Amino acid sequence: MEAIRRSKLHLLEWLMADPDFILQAVQQDGLLTQRQYLKLKSESDPEKQIINLLDSVMGKGQHFCEKFISILQKDEVQDTYPNLRMWDSPRHPETPSVASSCGRSVIANVEAGGGSTVVCPVIQGSTGSISFSVNVDSGPSGNSRANKHMSLDSRVKELEDKVQDKQQFLKRNWANLVQKIKCVDDLADEMRGNRLNSEMYSLIMACNTPENKMRKLLEYTITTKTASEYLFTKLCRSQYYIMQDLIS
Repeated sequence: MEAIRRSKLHLLEWLMADPDFILQAVQQDGLLTQRQYLKLKSESDPEKQIINLLDSVMGKGQHFCEKFISILQKDEVQDTYPNLRMWDSPRHPETPSVASSCGRSVIANVEAGGGSTVVCPVIQGSTGSISFSVNVDSGPSGNSRANKHMSLDSRVKELEDKVQDKQQFLKRNWANLVQKIKCVDDLADEMRGNRLNSEMYSLIMACNTPENKMRKLLEYTITTKTASEYLFTKLCRSQYYIMQDLIS
């Protein structure tokens, strides 16, 4: 997800040249529901189409981000967006090299995981070669790669435990939620008949932008503690990384 976030402006510039093609490619690979696809297609501004697409993918979590990156690496996609070939995506990292004054070079691939730090030495004046491999799974923080593979239920429970008063959290983060949450239709569908009656649902769906829909959804749910807790859990499940950022 960080790779997409860091390159968001570049991806926006490249993909908005032909938004229909990337929307079709993403929808065919199952990253978008039919409702989400049609909603993005109905947007007349190419820039907003791609912004909403990237936000939707990042909001779905790391697994969907990796699938999206795989789509961007397909030949037919890169033929349509040639600039993608210059993108240093996570699947094909560039190998750094350091040239020496005598024409030789030192080449190293260095990876660190779980909060670890790896220092790569620069070797000067060597007449031979040195090769070494470093594989670090956990760092001083005690985090391990296994944490990345926690079940969604466990990760959601972890977020829930960090926030005692869900109702106050929603009120305090009203503006951020309105700005960041784009898949409001899906949330409203899940809550219809459960914390949202038919009239509330209809009024939410009648709003013309995701921001207005989210405002209306919050307006209906933060009035009671139980509705707030229900929405909080739904947001943690469907928009995990956004909620994680807001909670941390």
